[in-house]
Amino acid sequence: MGLTNDAIDVVVPVHNEGATIRSTLEEFYRAAAESHIRIRFVVAEDASVDDTVAVLKLLERAAAEIDFRPDTQRLFARGD
Repeated sequence: MGLTNDAIDVVVPVHNEGATIRSTLEEFYRAAAESHIRIRFVVAEDASVDDTVAVLKLLERAAAEIDFRPDTQRLFARGD
């Protein structure tokens, strides 16, 4: 059985997940692939103050399955 033609979009909200986001996305991707499911991650970053943004930019460049959506306007910034 091959991969399906249509990808499932998985929305992943993140805040200060720089230390874990790579392994989290890799584990989800591996599980989906084992089940012959194509997925695309839509990662919505929410005003992180750690290295989450830098990690996600690297991952987005390396993998077509990642669509990184940074909170550029800081709409949901903590403490505003």
